[in-house]
Amino acid sequence: MILTDDFVFIHEPKTGGTFVTEMLRRIYEPAKKAGPITRALRRARDGRKLMVDTRKHGTCSEIPRSHCRQPILATIRNPYDRYVSQYEFAWWKDRPPAHWDIEKLRKQFPHYPHLTFAEFVGLSNTLFMQLKNDRFPPDESLGRQTEQFVRYFFRRPEQVFPAIDADYLAARRFEADMFPVEFIRTDRLNQELHEFLVKIGHAPGRVEFILGANKVFPKEGGRANDQPWQNYYTPELKREVRTKERLLFSLFPAFDV
Repeated sequence: MILTDDFVFIHEPKTGGTFVTEMLRRIYEPAKKAGPITRALRRARDGRKLMVDTRKHGTCSEIPRSHCRQPILATIRNPYDRYVSQYEFAWWKDRPPAHWDIEKLRKQFPHYPHLTFAEFVGLSNTLFMQLKNDRFPPDESLGRQTEQFVRYFFRRPEQVFPAIDADYLAARRFEADMFPVEFIRTDRLNQELHEFLVKIGHAPGRVEFILGANKVFPKEGGRANDQPWQNYYTPELKREVRTKERLLFSLFPAFDV
């Protein structure tokens, strides 16, 4: 999470937040690297405002009261692509989170951590889930991308996610349960981040460098250009993901390709 004088940026993992963070560091003055007088002089000289890079993957519910009335910015990634990004990033191989039942995982997948992509998707949508929902039969259950999205961008996620049912989805009641977030797409980060910053008052010339900026990967690296997400899916697996992430595809229909 990044707190600025103008807005709050929520960094959901594997959605392009590393790029946004780096761009914001070039625009805003890091609050902890200079005293108040130095920061005031710099702002007077070149117009830089403050940013605080706080808990990296903080959620909307964790925005501090000092910034709770600020606009909220976040990045959103095509769910098909994001599953592939998570699989290739492979954090789940050597850094399993505390809530995982490793014994149960190894019983289901004795060859873990050597999983196929399809096995990873299945594991993501069962043992990886932090919030549970039992309102649907197994083949229609909600997926991990949706569960994460609810945790990051919904009010009262612990109450909302378990209560989601078919009527809730059909009536689009999720729209009323969300924080007012402006999403920019991972596949259009340069253009849409630039447009957002201009809209909130930054001089176009000051943020023009974003339009030509190269991708910024985490220190662990990124996926190669010859690994498009489409290559990872069979028609059956794609239908499975489409069903499990139907809430996301309803909110962002352009991703439903």
